[in-house]
Amino acid sequence: MFKTPSFFVSQDEAAKAEEERNHKEAAEKSAEEERKLKEAEKRQLLTQRLKKKQKQRVKQSKRKMAFLQQWRESLKEIRYRFQSMVKRKMFAFY
Repeated sequence: MFKTPSFFVSQDEAAKAEEERNHKEAAEKSAEEERKLKEAEKRQLLTQRLKKKQKQRVKQSKRKMAFLQQWRESLKEIRYRFQSMVKRKMFAFY
């Protein structure tokens, strides 16, 4: 029977160990990349939500400003009409 020298056996084991190590490193790298991708997606979702909320705030503040502007205009109109009625003595203050 032919016996394999221990030198070749240790080389085979070393090659297997190296292969396992490379496989582990590749798995760790892929896990790290996946984690980074998930974090990037989370950040992107958060920024989208923040932008959406900011947009809603701006839209709401514009509506509010438009309402207040309209309110001021109507108050000016009411004041003008009341003053003109007072001038024409439709209202008498006793």
